[in-house]
Amino acid sequence: MVNRIFTSFFVLITLFLFSACSSDSSEDIPTPPGSVDKTHTLLIYMMGDSNGLQPFMDKNIRQILSVLDQKPDNGRIALFYDQGNYTRLTELVIENGVGRQELLAEYPINETTANPDFMRLVFKAVKENLPSDSYGLVLSSHGGGWVPANVFDAHIAESEQKLYQENSRFFGQDKSECMELPEIASVLKDFTFDYILFDACFMASVEGLYDLRNCTDYVIASSAEVVGNGFPYAEILPYFFQGDLGLKKICEEYMKYYREGNADWVSATISLIDMKSMDELAEAT
Repeated sequence: MVNRIFTSFFVLITLFLFSACSSDSSEDIPTPPGSVDKTHTLLIYMMGDSNGLQPFMDKNIRQILSVLDQKPDNGRIALFYDQGNYTRLTELVIENGVGRQELLAEYPINETTANPDFMRLVFKAVKENLPSDSYGLVLSSHGGGWVPANVFDAHIAESEQKLYQENSRFFGQDKSECMELPEIASVLKDFTFDYILFDACFMASVEGLYDLRNCTDYVIASSAEVVGNGFPYAEILPYFFQGDLGLKKICEEYMKYYREGNADWVSATISLIDMKSMDELAEAT
């Protein structure tokens, strides 16, 4: 009961602070003052090895490459993808007007990517190869919020087929291994990300997000399922480079995409969470 009250209060606070996230506002989002000379790198971290998400992630990557010309000149995009057949870190670049991947690092396919030491290695490689004034992070895989990873490990073993047919997600799955949020927090605290977007189910759980309270300024996440299509990257890509207002616009575009029935499943909910208020929220509850 305490957890339910805590979560409900958290959702109310979130809605109060960011009530416009699910609105249909079509206002243009301006580039924040002073941001023209600052560089920003977006890291998209995809874990799609033997977990049913690889076809959706392949589609997401194609969407991103198709609109790469909308990225600002002072912005760069790194893609880490554990696809199953390969595990690579690339930079997404434009060549002769066409988006393509430029290899930065390749990793053994039998290495477990649901491991904090491995994640730390990738983050370091991004900072070394793409130095920037600021960074943002997309974490894409299955997700389960506050639920312990070993619960999902057992669920995978018992009902793989049902899970994959439903096309919903829990976070950090590589084959049958998942990552605990405290493990992820232990990596994130050593790096500076302005925001984290979870393209994964159930990650807007206050019990789980509390572990990440000192790791980032903002989190975009769903308190329910994120269906296989995930976020509409072709529509939201430019907003990753537009500061706080851009994050709000990402949420609006996500809701618009599913409301208009562009996906196979018309189902969505999203939150934009100010992580700086986590300690005050904990005290209040």
